[in-house]
Amino acid sequence: MKIELKHKIPLIGEYNGGVYRCPECREELWTDNSNGSVFDNTIGFADSRMGLMMIVECPKCFTKWYYHNGLDEEICGYHYFLLSIKFGRQKHFDS
Repeated sequence: MKIELKHKIPLIGEYNGGVYRCPECREELWTDNSNGSVFDNTIGFADSRMGLMMIVECPKCFTKWYYHNGLDEEICGYHYFLLSIKFGRQKHFDS
């Protein structure tokens, strides 16, 4: 999968199997939440020993975490991240 360089950052935070819930304050990020979706709060993508990771920042406590991005280009986090930018919901990147 080709990730644009402007969306690549170093691996930061901790691995979070919960994906949509902040590991620190337990804030839930999903589309029906007032804080928006996890894709709206994604700050970039990083390569790791475990593969490509999506890096998320909690809008409430600013904790950063990462999890697997996914391999299928049609259903991976990068696809939904780009849609978040396209529709003006992304908090860290302009469309």
